[in-house]
Amino acid sequence: MNQQEIDFIRGCLPRGRTKYYTFRDKYVFQILSWILGSESMHVRELKAHPLLSRFVERPSFVLFLRKIRQERIDASNLNAYWPRHRDIQAFRLTLAKWGDFDPINDHWNQTTRRGFNLVLQINYPVEHGRAYHDLNQEKENPLRLGYSGHPVRFGQVTTMSWARIDIDLGEGTALIEEIQTDWLRDAREKGQRLRSKLLAGEISRYDEWRGIKIHRILRYLDAYIEPLVKFWDEVTLETTLWFLKEELGVNQIYYHTWETGLWCKRLTRQSGPPRSLYERLPKRFGFVKVNHGPGFIDRSHDVFRRIKKDRLKTHENRWWHLNLNRHESHDRRD
Repeated sequence: MNQQEIDFIRGCLPRGRTKYYTFRDKYVFQILSWILGSESMHVRELKAHPLLSRFVERPSFVLFLRKIRQERIDASNLNAYWPRHRDIQAFRLTLAKWGDFDPINDHWNQTTRRGFNLVLQINYPVEHGRAYHDLNQEKENPLRLGYSGHPVRFGQVTTMSWARIDIDLGEGTALIEEIQTDWLRDAREKGQRLRSKLLAGEISRYDEWRGIKIHRILRYLDAYIEPLVKFWDEVTLETTLWFLKEELGVNQIYYHTWETGLWCKRLTRQSGPPRSLYERLPKRFGFVKVNHGPGFIDRSHDVFRRIKKDRLKTHENRWWHLNLNRHESHDRRD
């Protein structure tokens, strides 16, 4: 993407004012409602579907079926479902850009093609910022979390996680380059070290670390970190799909497999991201593996040149793909 495309898209989102509400398994309801459109599907058909049947097993969807007591589901009853208020989480969405740092040594960008990526930042709600800064009001970042050089925000608006995306609005196609979190990783690692020292008797809950009582740090971690450790990846991918579909009208979504992502971003197996983010996560969302990438990537001179240079056969480039167009077939593909 170029600077003009980034500027145009960033103008689509009110700065700092877009709230996104979610709950466990919300992506199931979103994806099904997009695919069904104005049609309906019998529960029996859904359970037998080669791709969509995985959604039936999700806990929130099981509860949904019990509540509606209907044999057919459609977008209206899918969109009307909300769990208990205490199970709903709210995040603020902001946009940033990433890439184009060094046109000569562009491996630093870790983008599949040259140029910029759009960054969708999923930020904690304001109450998190207040709780965190109350740990030590004299410091902007009391526990020194999330310092990485990545495209994140600090302060009253703090980034939990983000997605890097390459988009072609003309063909309605996007490639999710990566999703990542620094804040949760750093916070959990610090919490594990503190708890290990507590168990070993090296410290007490009333000792201080970085000028903060340890029991207050643990209380913050229990309230704001632990509930999201196993949930952030789902929230990030779900929010990214919502943004692409609802805000930008993009229906064809691609996502790296682990192996293709390593090659495209010039990473080694040792320096690569967690495999689960590029295998189990997209599969859970109904992505299928295909032998072709997004059109704007397949046509990229940069990518073609690297494929030829590295002698990487194009049919070995495998990608995840999700088609969000309504009324279209969603058969299994390899």
